[in-house]
Amino acid sequence: MWEKDPTCHWCNIETIWVFKNGGRLPWNAATIDHYFSRYQIDERKKWGSPVVLSCSQCNQRRGSAETRLQPIEELQRRGKQHETNEV
Repeated sequence: MWEKDPTCHWCNIETIWVFKNGGRLPWNAATIDHYFSRYQIDERKKWGSPVVLSCSQCNQRRGSAETRLQPIEELQRRGKQHETNEV
């Protein structure tokens, strides 16, 4: 994907290819982003879950912005999906 077109789908900056195992990515590092967010369930059901090349900064901003828009009940419901029953 990056070799075909290294620009971010969202902001059109040229991304860089980074081989990194842990730690913080540079803001312009190439990442894979879902076109439809995890909260756009109807769109994902209809179109699947296509991905685009995104810079790290856009990928993080989009995820944070989508989460902030969700009602607290939705976030709590999703949080409970990850809880364990360990005592």
